[in-house]
Amino acid sequence: MDIMVYAAQAWLNLTYRGRIGYNEIPEDGITGWATMYALTRALQIELGIAVTSDNFGSQTMAACPTLSVNSIPEDITDSNIVRILQSAMYCKGYSPGDISGNYTVATKDGIQQMQSHAGLSNTDGVATPLIFKALLTMDAYVLLPGGDSNIRTIQRNLNRDYYPAIGGLIPCDGIYGRNTCKAMIMSLQIKGGVAVDGLWGPSTVATLPVLVYGNSNRDYNYLLQYALYANGFSPNGFDGLFGNGCRTAVQNFQEFCMITVDGIVGARTWASLMVSAGDTSRSATACDCSTTVTAPRAATIYNNGYRIVGRYLTGGWKEIQPGEIQTIFNADLKIFPIYQTSGDSAGYFNYSRGGVDAVKAIVAAKKNGFKPDTTIYFAVDFDALDHHVTNNILPYFRGIYNQFTSSNPGYKIGIYGPRNVCSRIGGAGYSTSSFVSDMSTGFSGNLGYKLPNDWNFDQILEYSIGSGEGQIAIDKNICRGNYMGESSVIESSGVTTSDIVALANNLDGIMNRLGITFTSPEAEIVLINTPLVKISANFSVSSVFSEGDGLLVKVENGQIVSAEGEVFDVTGAFDIDGATLGAKIASWEGIDFSVSMTTTPTGTKIRLINQYNAEYFDQIGYLTEQLTIEFKSLNEILLETQISAAFDDILEWVDENSGLILGICIVAVVIAIIGLLGIGISTIAAAIASFASALMTYGMIIVFLMFFTNKIFEEDIT
Repeated sequence: MDIMVYAAQAWLNLTYRGRIGYNEIPEDGITGWATMYALTRALQIELGIAVTSDNFGSQTMAACPTLSVNSIPEDITDSNIVRILQSAMYCKGYSPGDISGNYTVATKDGIQQMQSHAGLSNTDGVATPLIFKALLTMDAYVLLPGGDSNIRTIQRNLNRDYYPAIGGLIPCDGIYGRNTCKAMIMSLQIKGGVAVDGLWGPSTVATLPVLVYGNSNRDYNYLLQYALYANGFSPNGFDGLFGNGCRTAVQNFQEFCMITVDGIVGARTWASLMVSAGDTSRSATACDCSTTVTAPRAATIYNNGYRIVGRYLTGGWKEIQPGEIQTIFNADLKIFPIYQTSGDSAGYFNYSRGGVDAVKAIVAAKKNGFKPDTTIYFAVDFDALDHHVTNNILPYFRGIYNQFTSSNPGYKIGIYGPRNVCSRIGGAGYSTSSFVSDMSTGFSGNLGYKLPNDWNFDQILEYSIGSGEGQIAIDKNICRGNYMGESSVIESSGVTTSDIVALANNLDGIMNRLGITFTSPEAEIVLINTPLVKISANFSVSSVFSEGDGLLVKVENGQIVSAEGEVFDVTGAFDIDGATLGAKIASWEGIDFSVSMTTTPTGTKIRLINQYNAEYFDQIGYLTEQLTIEFKSLNEILLETQISAAFDDILEWVDENSGLILGICIVAVVIAIIGLLGIGISTIAAAIASFASALMTYGMIIVFLMFFTNKIFEEDIT
């Protein structure tokens, strides 16, 4: 906690609490976006802007004053503006002396320090609107942990040479990203005399010079050296000269990007340095498509210079169709497989989903006859931010990797996605080859990130080719040649039992959540078998959907979709690790299940049935997992244990059978699930609910009854 940041937060809330357009913030002494947004809104209130926002936009810029040690405000409004500036300085790590409302020499010194850190040649200590705007961000102007001092030099030099024409200060934290990348594009636009918008287009390209060894165009040479270093190819310093080091770096970069290696920096090399897609007009030998490749379309693909086609293993209408692979081979084309079902948002990705998708991909690849060593590219098809990679995508690929490792299918793991996603997954060791979605040039994971070291396919343009029956929409892909796709397949060996078991154990359902592992279909796993209750699990496969006998309720993703008859209604909590099981089950998002109850003369059975569509298997259509809880009737219990059983034996069983505790927990889980439904109640259900909510007590009552009955039996005999 920083005491001055706390003071700034406290002053903000005290001054602006209740004012229209201001959002109160936590007073925790920790700088964050919430505090910066609050400072921005406070400034807008002081400037008389009617509708405030978190953004320091053009209206705020136009109204913002220039402040200096020579312009000390006299009224409270201007004084508060200075306090906002001073509060922002503390949040950025620069001391203004105090939050006094007076632009003191200490305030000037703090602004000068910031200007120096940012690389500005003019460190006059004057807070212009652009300086004010820079203070109201989380951008750092000092080297951060993990930053590169050479990148920081580039950032400071860009600020020095092109501020304020590039729209303000860029961070000087040593981390290359979209702001630095856009600043370099803007710098090229400034030099070329075109509109400065940070967008790469024909007008920008038209102004670019061709740079060759020994040229004397120092300003462009500097920008070239910056871009080379940012892309991972050091020119051996930033001196504004196109010498041997710069030429070698250019040649190595050209070879890496699969463009002509000549050491000359023309439009194509500039494009590859500045934007992820590079020059989209360059020729390519690979493509991918979501449309079935028919014979006419295959001919179109071949005639346009393509030799490799990417197709989808799953995905309904876009997946590989029967006979399609042979059609591709007949046209002298190769094929590489892509796996994607959804994957268009961060919420899709997690560890469990990775295990399931791994099995689905393996099965689909086998179904289509792909041989061992085939690379399957798993898709991440959205604008993933870095925290999405950390929290969602890395666990997802860890799930894929672990499943591939345990099942050993012989296939290799590839990844399709933006540059940053591919680099981080490959860097973690979860993939061996990247298929980069570079045509999405505005993606956060592309702009400001270098091409992954393990890239093999580089997707640069979406367009249509051919006409009539041969017309097809494709994505143009540059192929690096590390993996060239498959030129043949083998006869499908079909789905094995191990494939089905792997799928059952990876599905994110009830059994997975309870830690139950299957070994084979239909085999019963007995978890608890006592005189009171028997609990078992099994899974099966079938070609038809069956909801089972005695269906009462069907739940999909936590929502009741159908109900028949009366349903259990249970009150009472089952506390495990400080949380009720009801609350735990309520948090199990994504589980679909049915609750089934049947009664027999010997007791009552409750089944939790979880059924999955598995149409990607040839032999089956559905996989069903089932947890069965069988409550035995009192007569049955007395019959099984025998009236003459000794009291000590029964008591010993109750004391030593540790599995009974697990039985209590699992029964409680079932009853808690049923209790969440809350639709109605039946006499039998009420009895079972009462039984489950106090199972140990009930068990002791049975012991007592057995003991009492045994005593009567003994007395009758005597």
